[in-house]
Amino acid sequence: MKLAAESLARKQPVLFVRSRCDIDLDNNKKIDNTVVITQKTADDFVEKMLVSFEKEINESKLENVNLVKTFFISSIFLAERLNGEVPTYSFQEKEFLTEIKTAIATLRGKF
Repeated sequence: MKLAAESLARKQPVLFVRSRCDIDLDNNKKIDNTVVITQKTADDFVEKMLVSFEKEINESKLENVNLVKTFFISSIFLAERLNGEVPTYSFQEKEFLTEIKTAIATLRGKF
């Protein structure tokens, strides 16, 4: 988070990305065989992680870090989406790609 704060101070774009969300859900399923992974399960996971991450950011008290957008993704699902496939469930891969495209366009002065 300190790196993010320093980057923001230098007017550099910053995003927080937590990957491997699919592995976390798979591990939860291995621990509890009653867990069924659906889109709702993935959405609930993201919401829970977001609350936890926002708490950590707020506790850091680093300037402007609370303004950084955070995304929870699966790198496997991201690759699938880039290849035109639609995974059974997803996290925030679509939103992450949209943000990246927007940031690139903005930096190039095309947005």
